[in-house]
Amino acid sequence: MMNLPTWSRRGSLCSRRPKGKNVAAERPNNGMSSYEIRISRLLPRAPAIGMTDAEWTAIREHALPEGFRYVVDDAEEVVEPILLYLFDKCVGNAKIQSVGNTQLTYCKDLYEWFSYMAVAGLRWDTVSTEDVETYRDRLLGFGRSIATVRKRLIVILDFYKWAEKAGLSICQVDEREVRKIPRENSRDMLAHTNPGERHAESSRLLPKDQQTDNVDALSVDDIRVVSEHLGPSPGSLGDPRPSRDRIIMHLALATGMRVHECVALTLRQAQGLIPNATYGNSPLRITVTKGLNPRTVMIPPQVRADILTYIDTERAMAIRGTGSKTTALFVNAANGNRNRGGPVTAHTVERNFHKAVLAAGLTRIGVVAGPNGAEYLEVAKYSFHDLRHTFAVAYYQELVRQGRSEPWVTLKNLLGHKHLSTTINTYLRSVSSREAEMTDAITNFMRAIWNGQTT
Repeated sequence: MMNLPTWSRRGSLCSRRPKGKNVAAERPNNGMSSYEIRISRLLPRAPAIGMTDAEWTAIREHALPEGFRYVVDDAEEVVEPILLYLFDKCVGNAKIQSVGNTQLTYCKDLYEWFSYMAVAGLRWDTVSTEDVETYRDRLLGFGRSIATVRKRLIVILDFYKWAEKAGLSICQVDEREVRKIPRENSRDMLAHTNPGERHAESSRLLPKDQQTDNVDALSVDDIRVVSEHLGPSPGSLGDPRPSRDRIIMHLALATGMRVHECVALTLRQAQGLIPNATYGNSPLRITVTKGLNPRTVMIPPQVRADILTYIDTERAMAIRGTGSKTTALFVNAANGNRNRGGPVTAHTVERNFHKAVLAAGLTRIGVVAGPNGAEYLEVAKYSFHDLRHTFAVAYYQELVRQGRSEPWVTLKNLLGHKHLSTTINTYLRSVSSREAEMTDAITNFMRAIWNGQTT
């Protein structure tokens, strides 16, 4: 843990910064007003009037990075347990960016938790396991998805684990349980482990659901219809629609790359793809990844060909039409609505995929939070991240078919998971329960993509 300044709750260094000049309020719209999220700005070049040299030196030494989110209460006082946790978790961790979406998510999750405790009359450092369970159940009752609640509780439980280690709290709110992972000799699923049973530890507080434990993998028909709604194949005649989003979809589907990993690719990376002489796939080293853990993915011949066609046609037109100097591989069209010729964002890719899924008629009934409580609405059946799930399930089945001795380890490395347990816990149930329904169709389809056949 990093050495941090010892700040008193009243009159902390952060609260001494000039209000309105280097912080900005960011209040999530959830009806609670006990706390606010603030954004750290650049320090002024000179100290405030009346500030001593010693104070100014201390502030500069311990200044938060620009864009760093933290929480203050109604008295304009920094909520120091949250600040110290976020600082240690993000600024003090080389694997997590000091500012960005991950830091913002951590901050919002703890903001929501502290706001809930304020309404419930709870002290953060004396809560019990039952208090966390009540919070979890209320979130689920209000219509939050199980995935959302799980992610929020993971942050909260990690916060208390950190607080106990830091000596700020003696709360032990988490309860761990050990789950057996059976060895399936018929498929040699865990041949790389010792004979017998494998065990995985997880929190008992995290919500579980038999149906939603399965990840959502697209069927072959769904892949085809969503692809058609995203755009034509590169170089297709008679269809003026852009092919960029279709290419990104197939890139994620064929490699398991996350959306932000796809949009972070550069022109140089794509032009430097060299097919393997034996298999035809092109290894690609990606460094802009979740947790900043670099890994190598394999680009199938057809996906590589589509990318190169996109570079020579659609991308070239966007660059010429705007004079853009971007090095990004995937760019906005010259006639786009915003940032013409500039790098496409993950949000744009996800939004267009969402629209394509709805346009294809692929919907399900989902529970969402409405003004009067939970509401049942028709929502998109898939998200962009489900392409990664589809890759994982299909590739595991292909590894098993090939008789690979360590399929889970191979899949872990391809997906970029830090821990093998993450891969197993995420996909074990799906590769078991969905084997009969999707092995032949989806694996054959994906095998065609990996072998360079048309997409």
